[in-house]
Amino acid sequence: MNRFSVRCALLVLWPLAAAAGAADPDAVDRIRGEVRASSTTEADMTERHRALMDWASSLLGEGADIDPALPREEAGDLMRLVRARDCERACPRIDEAFRKLEALAGGEAGVRRRRLRAAVPPRTISLAVMTREVSVIDAVQVSEKGMLRAEDGRVSLEAGSEPVWVVEGKFPARRNLTPERSPFGFHPALCSGADGSPDYSCAHELGADWDRGGLYLMWVMGQPDLLKDEYDWRPFDDYFRRLPDSLMALKNITVAHDGMVKRAGMPHVKRPSGHKKFDVTGYLEGTSYRPKDPEAYARWVKAAVRRYPRARHWQVDNEPPRGREGYADLMRVTYTAIKEANPKAQVLVGGLHLPYGRTARAYERETLPILRELGGKYLDIVDMHWFGGVGEWRDLAPALDRLRTDLERHGFKDTPIWITEMGTYSGRPGRMPEQTERDQASEVVRRYVTALAEGVEKVFWAWGIDEGFMDPEDDDFFDRTGLIYDGIGEGDPGRGTRKAAYRAYAKMTEFLRRCEGGRPTRLQAEAGVVAYRFRFPGEERGVLVVWLDH
Repeated sequence: MNRFSVRCALLVLWPLAAAAGAADPDAVDRIRGEVRASSTTEADMTERHRALMDWASSLLGEGADIDPALPREEAGDLMRLVRARDCERACPRIDEAFRKLEALAGGEAGVRRRRLRAAVPPRTISLAVMTREVSVIDAVQVSEKGMLRAEDGRVSLEAGSEPVWVVEGKFPARRNLTPERSPFGFHPALCSGADGSPDYSCAHELGADWDRGGLYLMWVMGQPDLLKDEYDWRPFDDYFRRLPDSLMALKNITVAHDGMVKRAGMPHVKRPSGHKKFDVTGYLEGTSYRPKDPEAYARWVKAAVRRYPRARHWQVDNEPPRGREGYADLMRVTYTAIKEANPKAQVLVGGLHLPYGRTARAYERETLPILRELGGKYLDIVDMHWFGGVGEWRDLAPALDRLRTDLERHGFKDTPIWITEMGTYSGRPGRMPEQTERDQASEVVRRYVTALAEGVEKVFWAWGIDEGFMDPEDDDFFDRTGLIYDGIGEGDPGRGTRKAAYRAYAKMTEFLRRCEGGRPTRLQAEAGVVAYRFRFPGEERGVLVVWLDH
């Protein structure tokens, strides 16, 4: 996640597009009537846009699915255009958004409600197993549900929408997956230690093996004086000095953070107090991704890769293109420099959109052009970012089917896929629909299992282990994705309190790091049952994960 441009990064999240404070229903109704009577003009553009966002956020808060009428990507585009005072493009789109919402809300079926908790009435199911006895563990409450004896190779157990683990026999005595083969990571893996200072103790407790740190290696920081062939490694040295030997490092590298590049129409980003400002004009060609002096930038990249041999995986920038040009050019020069410094290093493209739902249009408009420009070269691993609400684990399989088809079409057949940012929240950030701790914990397990079953090699939970992002007081989506409470906000039980998702994540890694790795096997089961087996090394038996779907 781009720490310096969180407001831009969260265009998929409605509260950031909506006006601050609670919506005034009377004002929204009045403006809906005005839009029906007359087209939006520059004089009323801001007021009508605010009412549109308030109406949309209110519907979302009730659990409505408004993506067919107003995708979140479109909402983000509108926000930028309105802030830029571009009425020529914004005003007709505001009117069209009102019309589509009116049609959706007033249709015969009304607004389709999300089933946030994906709640399915529990029922008894029959499951084929490979041992005479199995133990059943609640994946959310992390509690033993008891032993079951198989009859004719099957057990009967009660299942619901919350996952359960079914262990066939005894677990192997020790973990099997090395850190490099492990799929478990965090962005970032830091948490508040016992004395309040950041450390990696929770990452160890959670069973995480990868860190995608919040500090990116940036040329603008690493070579503060372009007239001198001298580099400042101090902040980056400190990161690698603190990183435990047990954690693998995925490091982002770029010219400058997206939030440092000022473009017309981009929202203001509130930065942490004491944040240093950087002048990037000498480093970039205008507002593009292209380094102004590619040779000087390449020298710095090679020096960085050689200085930090522990980092064998490098990601170029963060979430392109963000309305900027030249990302493919940045990939080419960075990839080439990294490979010259360390031919065995693996290079990831910046986090791309998944082709589904609210990000489908952005995928077509922004992700596909990058893949076409790269033409089957200059990347070793494709990275996708995947956020959203409870129940959206279902969207991943069809999205990855489409992605792999497009990768093959553009020369990237069989390219590994990682997800270096994935998350959902607990509570009710802003005016988003409420999700309980158990909702979040269930989704942690379902998303990880689904991703691994679809062949994703690494998955990093984001944002972070602790709650709280850039400005915790603004209570946005990423302030609530963490697995440990930060002590801020209504209903918070206190700083340092572990959520249900924390315990669910730790139990998941405890089990799956002892398995052989790779894709689990989807089991044949009765209708509505989702069941996978992760095999123990060298055996057919293993640990099953089971839940009910609609």
